[in-house]
Amino acid sequence: MNYAIVPAFLLLLILITQIGSVNALLSFVDEKDNIYLLKSSPFKASDIVLAKYLLSLVEVTLTAAPIIGFLAYFIRIEGSFYLLTLTAPLVLIFSATGVMVGAYVPVFTNEPSDLPVPLAFGFPAINIGFGVLLMAIVAIYGGDMQLVQVMPAFVVVAVLGLLALATVALRSYK
Repeated sequence: MNYAIVPAFLLLLILITQIGSVNALLSFVDEKDNIYLLKSSPFKASDIVLAKYLLSLVEVTLTAAPIIGFLAYFIRIEGSFYLLTLTAPLVLIFSATGVMVGAYVPVFTNEPSDLPVPLAFGFPAINIGFGVLLMAIVAIYGGDMQLVQVMPAFVVVAVLGLLALATVALRSYK
């Protein structure tokens, strides 16, 4: 039974975090036609992106933490605490992905209130790709102390890269 429930638990963990991170995507999309105000504000583009990212982290944490807590309580599997440690990297990366994709919406469309279909489907695909990479890192380095070094390094590089892409998108908006 544990062999079937562990992948299901991981899939639910990824999906719940994915659903919670939709707020990060909407942080720029909700600006609608006022996105030019962000562009013309006295703040640097990197400060705006970082502020949207930090707010989305708070929102995702407040949304996903109770659901994941109930999930871990009701689906009692061996090693669930070990699996729950993946929640923080997933939240960090998925929020950065949402901010990055949301920042590209005004760049790719003249109607920022409508999310383009490729971006709408690209957001979960990117997140699932990152989720698979995180699971692969855990599977490869699971019993090794290098996991303590590899996982944070991967998360930091991924988050900084995604936020840098969001900053580029905000700067390229005309």
